[in-house]
Amino acid sequence: MADQSLDGLRERIRQLDLQLLECAAERVELARQVGEIKRRERRSTADYAQERVVLERARAVAKERGMDPGAAADLIAGLIRASVTAQDEDSLRIAAAGAGKSAVVVGGAGRMGRWLRRFISAQGYTTAALDPEAAPDENEWARRALPSVELLVCATPPAATAELYASWSAKPPAGVVVDIASIKTPLIEPIRALQRAGGRVASIHPMFGPSAVLLRDTDVVICDAR
Repeated sequence: MADQSLDGLRERIRQLDLQLLECAAERVELARQVGEIKRRERRSTADYAQERVVLERARAVAKERGMDPGAAADLIAGLIRASVTAQDEDSLRIAAAGAGKSAVVVGGAGRMGRWLRRFISAQGYTTAALDPEAAPDENEWARRALPSVELLVCATPPAATAELYASWSAKPPAGVVVDIASIKTPLIEPIRALQRAGGRVASIHPMFGPSAVLLRDTDVVICDAR
């Protein structure tokens, strides 16, 4: 007879958890192969009709097995997110838009800074953080590279970003400078000054936090920096 003790039941749950994770890993790997076919056939990564079929199937099976359909849908939705994320990461890596290029993220040790570094690195950029919390050797590399990198992202508070722009106006960085500040008013004149000095400046506002996984689930405000 199966062990029905508390420890025995917990051990069985542990085994099931491991099996679920193994199956999830296999599912993600299969999704990567699907993504490869989509790229070859020039199809979109997102397939909302197929996702709806998969979720409806999960709800139906859960109902037959006496499980909460909503819980089953949440479980499968998480697996879909993991799969699409893997496909997106592969697409970015293969496209290699940043191959051979470098980027510095000022404030790159913060939560949004780390998110941006992961996103930029996935596109092939060599990235580094310029941040008091970053490692000394990384800060040193970022300081030396800052004038010449192709992309310079400021994940810093508006006032700090304004000060940075003012300091760069004497000799603008060669690459595109981007801020993600949520409040733009303190940056308007510093942006104009940097532009007048020859700098190339963009301004965006990600309408999401560092827990975001897929950009397709988010909004990004792109501001007119001319």
